[in-house]
Amino acid sequence: MSRTPVVTGITVTSVTVASITVALCLVTAVLIWNLDTAGHAPVNSLAEEHSELREELAELRDSHRRLQREFEMAKQELRELAALASVNDTTLSALLAASEDETTTEPTSTPNDTQQPRDEDARSPKDIVHAAYESLVEDGAEWEDWVETWTDLGKRGLIDDALALFEENARENPDDPDAHTHLGHAYIQKLMSSNEANKWQWSVKGIESYSQALEIDDHHWDARFSKAMNLSFAPPVFGLQAKAIDEFETLRSQQREAPRSDKFIETYKMLGNLYRSQGKSEKAGEVWQEGLSLFPNHAELQANVNGLAKQ
Repeated sequence: MSRTPVVTGITVTSVTVASITVALCLVTAVLIWNLDTAGHAPVNSLAEEHSELREELAELRDSHRRLQREFEMAKQELRELAALASVNDTTLSALLAASEDETTTEPTSTPNDTQQPRDEDARSPKDIVHAAYESLVEDGAEWEDWVETWTDLGKRGLIDDALALFEENARENPDDPDAHTHLGHAYIQKLMSSNEANKWQWSVKGIESYSQALEIDDHHWDARFSKAMNLSFAPPVFGLQAKAIDEFETLRSQQREAPRSDKFIETYKMLGNLYRSQGKSEKAGEVWQEGLSLFPNHAELQANVNGLAKQ
């Protein structure tokens, strides 16, 4: 009788071998399918995440470019603020209001209107400019009148004509500090009325004119105060506040030796404000207190001192 082969105690038939082979194939196929599925799932997921990240990156780049444009516009506006010469914080609002009126006021008449012109409208542009020039250089002119005159010149489109007179005056009187100071003021008015892309250059010209006046007379209060104001309004990124403080400190020292004047109050206010903006409250208080000792009835200086005392 023939015997079936026995391997390690297990009887093996051809059917059994076939069954085992089929089972192994099925197991292998299942394992391969699982591995294939497990391997592709992360790849698909990573591809989706990569696509999303690329979209987010594109959005961030667009936002960055937009912010850069806005930042450049903001820097330009701040440069223009730096050019507000001979302006103090009690009159700034009046000047800004006048500038706004210049850009928003609608014309009330046209060449076809039948209204009779006012007397001053009947003057030639040359006469209007010369009359305005004389009033602007007049000693003791009130600030409100000064603003009104420049505003009127702007509405008439005559600022360039007036500026030409101030430039001519400075050329003909190179040793006159008042001539250079008035020219500095005129440059600032040109800045405020200009729509040029590089109109901030007029601020630079204004500061240069004030510096020329101070080279002639280093005790010229108006020139030094106007220069200090221009520097103080510059954006902190330009680092000009330190120079503004130096100018105001020089002015503060010179005021101690000069006859007292109400305009000196502005020096104490602005210098104290600059120190406070730099976190130097103790120094700001010292300046305001000195100003208050000279002008004890000044409400703003008193309020500043009281405000520091409560901190």
